Amino acid sequence: MKIIHAWIILFLSIAHMACAQDLADSVRELNSAQNRMAIGRENAGVETAAKFDAIEALIPTLEPEAWTQPRNLRAAIVYLLGGGAPEHLREIFDAGFIVGEEASLLEASLLNAEGDERAAEKIATYDPEQYPALLGGHLALVQGSAFLGKDDTRAIARLDLARLLMPNSLVEEAALRREIRALDPQNHREKILALASTYAARYRASPYTRHLIADLRILLAGSGIDSNPIFVSKLEPVIDIAPALDRLDIYLALCRSSLSGGRLEEARHRLVKAFGAAETRAMRERVEAYQDLIARLDAPNQPGARLKEPRLSASLTSEDRRIIALVSAVLTKIFKHPSDPLGAESKSSLLQESELVTKVRVRLQHVDNMLKGRKDE
Repeated sequence: MKIIHAWIILFLSIAHMACAQDLADSVRELNSAQNRMAIGRENAGVETAAKFDAIEALIPTLEPEAWTQPRNLRAAIVYLLGGGAPEHLREIFDAGFIVGEEASLLEASLLNAEGDERAAEKIATYDPEQYPALLGGHLALVQGSAFLGKDDTRAIARLDLARLLMPNSLVEEAALRREIRALDPQNHREKILALASTYAARYRASPYTRHLIADLRILLAGSGIDSNPIFVSKLEPVIDIAPALDRLDIYLALCRSSLSGGRLEEARHRLVKAFGAAETRAMRERVEAYQDLIARLDAPNQPGARLKEPRLSASLTSEDRRIIALVSAVLTKIFKHPSDPLGAESKSSLLQESELVTKVRVRLQHVDNMLKGRKDE
C-alpha cells in the first residue's frame, strides 16, 4: 500500500508540474498558429481561434503555484499583448496570486487588453530588449502601435525592433504594415518601398493584406507621391497582390490623378494596369469609360472628339463620374473659343480650373500652330 501511495503522490506531482507548464506551452503553440496564419496557411485562422479559446479555458484551472513561475507570467503577458481575453487574468491578478518581477508588466498588459487609456504610458516604460524575443517582440509591437500618430519617430524605432526580434511572424507582419503608415512618404520613399516589398514577398497571402492595401491607397491619394512615376512603378508589385477590385480601384485612382494633372502618358500606363484587374463586365465598363476619356483628350481638335459623349455605365463610381464631368467641361471650354484657345477670357478663369485644363489648352494650341505651319513657341 505504501508503494501504491508513493506512486500516486509522484503521479500527482508530475501532473501538477505539467499543469504549471501548460500555459507557457499553449501560448507558444498559439504563437506558432498565428505565424502560420500570417503567411496564409490554410485553416491557420481557425486553429488560432481554437488556441485562444483553449488558453482562456485553461487559465482559471491553474493552481496558485503556477503564477510563481516566470515562464507562465511571461506567457500570460504574451497572450494578453497578442489579443487574449483579460477577464480571467484580471480576477487572478486582483486576488493577489500573481507575483514576481513581471507582475507589474502583466498589470500594464491587462490595462492594454482592457482598453484602459493609462496602458500606453505604463507599457512604454519597459524595455523590450530585456525580455526573451517572444515577449520582447510583442511588447515592442504594442509600444510602437501606441506611439503611432503621437510620436512617429519612437513608433518607427519600436516597430523596427519588433521586426528584428520576431522575423517571419505575425508580429513582423503587423509591424511592417504599421511602420509603413508611420513613415513620411516625402522623406522615406525608399524605406516604404523596402518594407512594402518585404511584406509582399512574405505575407502576400495574409488575411490582413487588405489593411496594407488600404494604407497604400491613402498614402498614394494624400501625399502627392502618386505623381512620381518611378515610385509608383516600383510599388506596383505590391499593389498587384491586392484582390482584383482593390487593384482596379487603386489603378483607376492613379489614372484619375494623372488625368487631372494632364499627364496623359502616365494615365495610359495606369489604365493598362487597371485593365489587367478588370475581371467582370462591370469592371471592364469602368476601364472603357477611362479609355474614352483618353481618346477624347488625345485628339481634342477633331470634330468627333468634341461631339462624342462619354459612356455612362451604371457601374461607374462617383469618382469616375467626377473625372468624366471634368474632362467634358474642359473640352467644352476649349471648343467654346476655338479661335482663341488661350485668349483673355480663357486666361481669366484659368486659375480656377484644373491643371488638366492648362495641359489640354496648351496641347490644342500646339496642334493649331502646327496646322498653321508655325513652330510652337
